Amino acid sequence: MLLKFIRVIFIVGAGLTAYAVGRMGAAEDPLLFGGAGAGGATLLVLMDVLFRQDLIRKSVAVIFGILAGLFLTVFATLLLAIFVWPMLQGAPVEKYEDLVRILQAAVPMLAIALSYLAVSVVLRMKDEIRFIVPFVDFVRQGRVGGGLLLDTSVLIDGRFAALCEAGLVDVPVLIPRFVLGELQNIADSADRVRRTRGRRGLDIVNRIQADQKIEVRIHESDVPEAPEVDAKLLRLAKLLGARLVTNDFNLQKVAKIEDVEVVNIHELAKALRPVVLPGERLSVRVQRPGEEPGQGVGYLDDGTMVVVAGGRDRVGREIPIQVTSVIQTTAGRMIFGRPDPDAEGGGGGGGDEGGKPESGDAGSGPEKK
Repeated sequence: MLLKFIRVIFIVGAGLTAYAVGRMGAAEDPLLFGGAGAGGATLLVLMDVLFRQDLIRKSVAVIFGILAGLFLTVFATLLLAIFVWPMLQGAPVEKYEDLVRILQAAVPMLAIALSYLAVSVVLRMKDEIRFIVPFVDFVRQGRVGGGLLLDTSVLIDGRFAALCEAGLVDVPVLIPRFVLGELQNIADSADRVRRTRGRRGLDIVNRIQADQKIEVRIHESDVPEAPEVDAKLLRLAKLLGARLVTNDFNLQKVAKIEDVEVVNIHELAKALRPVVLPGERLSVRVQRPGEEPGQGVGYLDDGTMVVVAGGRDRVGREIPIQVTSVIQTTAGRMIFGRPDPDAEGGGGGGGDEGGKPESGDAGSGPEKK
């Protein structure tokens, strides 16, 4: 909206300036001269619209652009005088008067045109150049990329705070203001579950900010062209050159299409799971019967499901097992195993609660079938 207003002011100002210059004697028909000035400004705006990029508009950028345009105008005028002045040496007075008329017509139009172009460039390149107050981006030396841009799902999840506390994050952490707004809306929800999730997300933000080992920035820039939070995040990640941290699988797919680097906490958690190979021995608590006869089901500390053949009669007990196979599915990893007779037998009768020393042998029966 701000850039549209600037465009209108530019066109009107160009027309009025051309009309005023025409009345000074630069043209026989000042009204026609003013219309030509407004038409030229309109053509310049149309060229800018055709080649425009994503714009993030702020008033400070406008002021800087105007100052830059005026500086360029002064520089161009001095440059023009350096080249024209030697040609006027010894010329009649009429030549000087013609030069004055040319400058009266050219300098104001040049100032408006250069100011407009400078404002337009600064508005669209503000996040790339990063030197406009208050958008100064003091990036520490040695930091890579544009940092990590967090979305709402990661803040609600909470595991990112544990990564920060473990010292695994050494780049700036960026939390957009519109993400905080979405968290606040969730925290104010009438639904109890959503309200709890929103409050946990805000608590995680406070927890990350309290960590002195990392740099946390609340990014104030918005993306008015993108109506949804996910679209805003993708656009902002591209502008800042940041990696997007999310748990949203669909957002990750769109980010890959948009050529945005993504860090998925779920995939990171899967990558950190210990590698288990067939033949290895584990200790697992059988929590419930399995779907097949004689099977028991337990879980490792990271949530990996373990299917124990012959473990149905060991529900509620922690037993040693030997891994027979590992299957990777779309839902995660599944481990199949059977009770380890050597480990159970080594414990003797005293190691089997309930006085059932034969249970290891009984459980091994189905495995031989």
